Amino acid sequence: VFGSSHALHAVNPECARTLKFWNASFVSGDAMMDYYAYMGLRKRWPQREGQCVLLNEDFWLGMLQTEYTIYFAQITILHEVMSMPYRCRWLMWPYERVVRKLLATNLPAVSKRGYVRSLGENGKTAQERCLGHIKFLKHRPTELAWLEKLRAQVEADGRHLIFFRTPLDDDYRKVFETFRERAWAICSKVRAGLPVLDYSATLPPSERCFADADHLSPEGACWFTPLLESDLLALGFQTKEVQTCPAFSKIQDKSVDGSATL
Repeated sequence: VFGSSHALHAVNPECARTLKFWNASFVSGDAMMDYYAYMGLRKRWPQREGQCVLLNEDFWLGMLQTEYTIYFAQITILHEVMSMPYRCRWLMWPYERVVRKLLATNLPAVSKRGYVRSLGENGKTAQERCLGHIKFLKHRPTELAWLEKLRAQVEADGRHLIFFRTPLDDDYRKVFETFRERAWAICSKVRAGLPVLDYSATLPPSERCFADADHLSPEGACWFTPLLESDLLALGFQTKEVQTCPAFSKIQDKSVDGSATL
């Protein structure tokens, strides 16, 4: 599982019943960090049939993840003024440091295979959090090159790339609904033809499942992980008859870019 804090707090491998998960997400992760984390892990991952790489699609995934790096000013200039398709090598060292630390300490035997519980409320309302995230949409989608590289490598390794979106609080989603079509269209070409498990409008059984408006609590992770697991099994990648698996008939609709949405 790759992605930012939404995936990190949503998927707890200890709550899975059948499949084995490893959560390699981290707070404020971005597309480039997902790519390098996968590149660092792919050779350590014993090849088995039906392996899937789950990529959490935040609606700003194709943009610059501005809230993370202290090098925001330099990177913004490179992205927004010089229109660079990806970051310069000399700007990547803080990210590489994070990835190296992840690979060195966050192994399957440690920290419940990568799950980290959410710290909870940060004092912002659902509307404030959503409007703050929507500000990312003003940036051009310069990170798509990393997503294309990630998809190419995952497919070259014989694994299945699956996009997924984590649940959003009802108040957060009401604000987001105005920007929904525009936001999800950003990565449409990169995920074209791939399954998309969209839980953004899926409400949990209790408000206690949310740590805040867009992150799940430990209770929420225990509810969400089996749900995600069940839908992964329904896709049929763990069977030999992947292409003819009848589970694909359960896909309810097609998004405008051709990706399958469950």
